[in-house]
Amino acid sequence: MTILTMAGMLAAAGAGLLAASMHAGAAGVVYASGGIGVEERAVLESARSEFNLRMTFASKGSGEYRADVNVEIRAIQAPGNPVVLKADNTGPLFYASLPPGRYEVKAQSGGQQQARHVVLPQRGALQAYFYWSD
Repeated sequence: MTILTMAGMLAAAGAGLLAASMHAGAAGVVYASGGIGVEERAVLESARSEFNLRMTFASKGSGEYRADVNVEIRAIQAPGNPVVLKADNTGPLFYASLPPGRYEVKAQSGGQQQARHVVLPQRGALQAYFYWSD
């Protein structure tokens, strides 16, 4: 097997992993979640530039990644603060592509909920870290 053939196979495997990790929420918001294994994390990281909200979920102290996080995102600049994305059992990496604006992000894991207001810029991205007690 040549190096080119192997590279092609790895690229195809990575694309399959990324496709399996990508979803569209009810409001049409595209998001990707995963990163439990090294390979899956590398595939998600390679696509991170496509998403303007990038979140990482972990435990306080140990820094151990968490993959049991329920996420809800509301557009707080819109009348009625509608939910634009709701996803269960996500993480430890969670990337979303949202229009620029103000949002409330709620993340729940192990019965503990955190809420944050985030502002997504016209250009660039926002990285947010959520930590829970063990």
